[in-house]
Amino acid sequence: GYSSPGADRVYVIDVPAGNRLNATLTPAATVDLGLYFINGASNCAMTPTCVGGRDEGIEGDPETAEFRNTTGATISLLIVVDSFVSGTAGEGTFTLDTAISMIPPGPANDDCAGVIPLTFTAGTATATGDTSAATNSNMSTDTSPSCSSSAVSTGRDVVYSYTTTVASNVNINVTPTSPPMPTTYQPVVYVRSACADPLLSGQAGCVANFTSTPHDLSIGNQPAGTYFIWVDGSTMSAGPFSLTVTAAAPPMGDNCGNVGAPITTSTMLTGQSFATFGNDWTTATNDMGCTFNNGPDRVYAVTVPANMRLTLLGNSTTNNLAISVIDSTMAAACTANPVVCAASADSNSSTGSETLTFDNNTMMAKTVFVVVDRSSTSMAPDTFDLGVSFSMPPMTVPGGETCAAPAMVGNNTTILSTTTGLMNDFSFGDTGNCQGVSTGTLAPDSVFETTIPANSRLTVSTIASWDVVLNVVGAPATNCGTGMGTGIVCLAGADSSTGNETVVATNATASPVTVYILVDGYFLTSVGDFQLTTSTAAIPPPAYTETTITPDCAALVTPTVIQGAATTPVISDDSNSAVVALPFAFSWFGGAVTHFSTNTNGFSLLWNTATPTLPTGSTTYVNVAMPAAATPNSLVAAFWDDLNSRTGSEVRYVVTGTAPNRTLTIEWFDLTARDSTQHITFREKLFETTNVVEFHYCTLDVGTSMGAPAARVFGAEATVGLENATGTGASQHSFKTAMSISTMNALRFTP
Repeated sequence: GYSSPGADRVYVIDVPAGNRLNATLTPAATVDLGLYFINGASNCAMTPTCVGGRDEGIEGDPETAEFRNTTGATISLLIVVDSFVSGTAGEGTFTLDTAISMIPPGPANDDCAGVIPLTFTAGTATATGDTSAATNSNMSTDTSPSCSSSAVSTGRDVVYSYTTTVASNVNINVTPTSPPMPTTYQPVVYVRSACADPLLSGQAGCVANFTSTPHDLSIGNQPAGTYFIWVDGSTMSAGPFSLTVTAAAPPMGDNCGNVGAPITTSTMLTGQSFATFGNDWTTATNDMGCTFNNGPDRVYAVTVPANMRLTLLGNSTTNNLAISVIDSTMAAACTANPVVCAASADSNSSTGSETLTFDNNTMMAKTVFVVVDRSSTSMAPDTFDLGVSFSMPPMTVPGGETCAAPAMVGNNTTILSTTTGLMNDFSFGDTGNCQGVSTGTLAPDSVFETTIPANSRLTVSTIASWDVVLNVVGAPATNCGTGMGTGIVCLAGADSSTGNETVVATNATASPVTVYILVDGYFLTSVGDFQLTTSTAAIPPPAYTETTITPDCAALVTPTVIQGAATTPVISDDSNSAVVALPFAFSWFGGAVTHFSTNTNGFSLLWNTATPTLPTGSTTYVNVAMPAAATPNSLVAAFWDDLNSRTGSEVRYVVTGTAPNRTLTIEWFDLTARDSTQHITFREKLFETTNVVEFHYCTLDVGTSMGAPAARVFGAEATVGLENATGTGASQHSFKTAMSISTMNALRFTP
C-alpha cells in the first residue's frame, strides 16, 4: 500500500529498546489512508521495506498498527501516512495517535517449549488464546506454513498439541473474538507432526482465508499420534481467538483401510453422503492416472470377476464428481507416492454423471479400490448415486486396411480396435456427405463392414483419446473410391474435433444394405486405440412432415436487430446472438421451449432455459448431417453453412399477428458464402399454436462467383432441416446437396 499514488506525510518517533509503538490513524470520512512503519531514514526510498503497518479499510475507516523493538537499542521509526487515491480527491484531514509502552511478556505457549496440550472430552477439545503479545517463531526460509508468506515473515504465533489413539478425522476451528470490535485479526492455522519442523513435508495441513472470519482446517484419516496446532496471523495481524478441535473415527469407506466387504454383484448405491468424510486425496496429491478433487471423498472395494468389465456410473445433482480406480488390494497403494490409478473420469465440470470402465483381463477375480471425490470443499451434506455393474468386455477386432478387405463387425456390438500399424488409404476432405479436413486426412485409417436391416437406421460411435474422423460409406466397395479416397461417396460423416464421434446412416429400403465404417484421424498424429459401438433401430416416424409452399419475402416492418453492428455482442464471423425469450408458447419435437438465439452460420437454436451454453468455434461453422449427437443441437437450420457477414449484414426478427395466431419471423440479411460478391437473404418462421416451422429463401445471388463457390449459394455445402435437443431425431431436408434450395420454393415443416 505504501506505493499508493496519493499524497503522503512522514513522521519520526523514537521507540526505546524493549518497547512497542501502537499507532491509530483516523481519517476524515471521505479519505482512505494507509499507515506504515519504516526502520530509519536510510530505508525511506521509493520502494522501502516496511516493518509494520495497516491498510485494510476504506474511506473514513481507522487503521491501527503495532511495532515492537526487540533489539537492544533505540530505533528511530518513520511513520508514513499515505492516501490511496491521487489528486485532491484523495486528500483530507486525519488524526494520528501514538503510544509507547513496554512490550508485555509473551504467552506461555509462544513457542514449542511452552506448548499447551489439549484434552478431548467426548471427541472435542476447546481453548482460548491471544496472539497479540506473541512473537514470530518462523524463519524467512521456512516452507511451513505454506498458505501464508506473511505468517512466515511477520506472524505472531502460539502453539497447542493434541493426541489421538486411533486414526481420526480431525477438524480444527479458529474463530477471531473481541475485543477489539470489529476484530482485524486474520488467523493462519497449520498443523505439524513435529512442533518445530519448518518444512512443508512435516505439515499436515494449512488454512488462511485472509479474512477476520472463522477458519476451519480438516485432516482426514490422520494416523494416531501427537500433533501440533500453530495459530498464527497474516498481514501482521494478531488478536484473541477461540479454538475448537474435534476428532472422530473415520466412517466406513473414509479410506482404503476401512472399506468394509467388497461389492461383488451389480448394484445401484443411492443417496451416498459425503457428510463426516475426510479429504484424503486432493488436486495436489502426487498421482499417476488419477483424478482427485479438493472436497471430501469416499472409497469402495469392488471385486471384478475374471475376464469381466467393471462399469461405474456416478451421478450428482448438486456437485462435480470425480471417480478413480486404484488397482490394488493393499491399502498402502492408496497412500503411496505417487498414487497409481488404472482409470479415472471427471468429464463434467459441474453437476452431472461420470462413467468409468475397468477391465479385469486376468484369469482370476480382482479386488480394486474405487474413489469417489467431490470438488466442493464446503460442508454441504449433498449426496450422490453410484452404479456398479459387470459385463463382458468388448472383444478386440483388428481393423481392415481397405473397403475391399474390411473387418467384419455386428450391427449391435461394441469392439476395441486401433489404427496403429495401418496405412493411410483415405483422404476424405470435407465434401459431400463425407467429413474431414479440407486438405485431406493424413493419418492411418481402419475399415469395418456391417449391415443395416431394412427400414432401419445404424448409429455408429467412437470413443478415443485422439481426434477421430468417422464416415460411413454404402456398398459396393468401389464407393470407397480409388487412390487415397478419390471419388469416395459417403452416406454420413462426423468430425467434431474430438475422439467421441457419432454418425447415423439410414436404410429406407425393404432389403438389408451393406455399409463400410471408416475410422480415420484428423491430424497426422491422430492415431491409436479406440472403442467402436454400432446399434440399429427401426426408422422412427418423422416428427415433422415437409411440404413445399410459395415463398413470402415481403419487407419486414420495424424489425428488431439481434445481430448487427450495434448489438451486444456485435455481428462477426461464427458469432451467436444474445438469448431472447420467445414471444409465445412453442412446442419443439413435442417439448416446450421458451427462448431462442441465432448464429451467423445460418441457424437458430431453441432453448428451455434463459441461460444456455452457446456453441462456439468449429461446432458452428462445420455443418454435419442430422441427427448428430455432437453440439449444436435443438437446431432450426434454414441454411447451416460457413457463412460470412459483411458491412450491413444483420440478423433480425419481427413478431406479427395476434394471439393465438402470432408468427415469429427471423431473417438473415445479406450474408455471403465465401465470396464477397454474393448476396444471401433467407428467413425462418415459427407459428404460434400450430408449432409449424417454415424456411423462405428471398435472395440467392451468386454475384461473380462460379463453380463450387456459386453452388454453395444454392445449398451444395449446407445442412437444411430441424434437429431435436438431444441430437437423436431430426427432419432433414438436405445435407450438402446441390440445388437443394431456391427462391422459387419455401419449405414448411408441420408437426
